[in-house]
This record gives sequence, C-alpha cells and structure tokens, in this order.
Amino acid sequence: MASWQDQGLHTCGTLEGWKKIQSNDKWLECHGRKKWAFYYLPEQVEKQRAFFNKFLKGKTDTGVERWPKVILEIRDGFYKGKFREEKEFPLARAEYKRLYLDAPGSLSTNLPTHERSTWYDSLASGPGRHRSEFDITFDVETEITGYMSAKLFMESPQSDDMHVFVTLWKLDKNGEPVGMTYYAQVFSPPVKLT
Repeated sequence: MASWQDQGLHTCGTLEGWKKIQSNDKWLECHGRKKWAFYYLPEQVEKQRAFFNKFLKGKTDTGVERWPKVILEIRDGFYKGKFREEKEFPLARAEYKRLYLDAPGSLSTNLPTHERSTWYDSLASGPGRHRSEFDITFDVETEITGYMSAKLFMESPQSDDMHVFVTLWKLDKNGEPVGMTYYAQVFSPPVKLT
C-alpha cells in the first residue's frame, strides 16, 4: 500500500521497496487519500487479512491470487479520482518528456536560448518571494503518473548548506491550486474574504 499524498516521507520508499522485492507474489495499491484513514478502511483491513492468511498462515482460499498486480488511483483533486487496475509499475506505456525551467517562471518543452536565474528568500514565509515557481499549461488532457526527476543548478551565496523541495501543483483554469491531500493534511486554496 502506498499513498501519492505522502511524497515527502514514505511514497518513494514504498514504491522502491515494491519494485525491488524479488518475489512474483507482490501487489501494489497506490491511493491519494489520507494514508492511515485509507489503510484502516474495513475493506482494506480485509485485504490485509487475506494477504496475511495466505502468506503467514498458509491458507489457500484467500483470493489473493486473483487480485490485480497494481491498482492506482488517478487523482483529479481532493478525494476525487478513479482507481484503475494495471499490470505493472512504473507503467510500461509511460511517455517521458523532457521539460526545461526558464527563469523567471516558465516550464517548457523548448531548451531556453539564454542563461537566466531566479532567486527567493529561503527564510521567508507567507505571501511573497519565498520560493521559485515555474508554470506550464497543457493543451491536451494530460495524466502524470509515476516517476519524475529534476536536475537543478543552484547556489546559496550566503550559506554552505541547502535543502531543496520540488513540488508539483495542479492549478485550475483560473490559476488557483486544486485541493489535494498531502502529508496527511488537506490543502485547499485560501478563503477570499470580501
């Protein structure tokens, strides 16, 4: 069991562990819900019981063999998504695209023609310049499922240490963040008071 929403803590380790398990008797279910709430749903507890009954107690009638090897929740927003059966993970049919950061804030399929830079105040919080953001708009419906990597060239002129977090946000047509669960929390856009 893995959760898309726990990317900063357990998602990577769970997916890497699953990939490296040598046994053919392995299954993966990846969801975008609050991890412990989903894990302890009655139907999930029953799946765990069936798995343990088969592999720890040696029972042969648990139905585990008929489970799909992979089930992925493809998310649209907070608790909005569809579970889909797959044969493998990562998806063999995935199409990897190279995207380029172009300061001050775009993400593009085109290699930038000039060297540029962006900066932010890493000690700041709240509104203001405390992160660098790069936007891309997809002209066609696009699903992002699986692994990503980033190659960044960075410097910290007033320090000899740096922690970097790269986050992907889904924005609606008005540029507002689409609510998702993350780190067992709920992210929703700020309420605008009039």
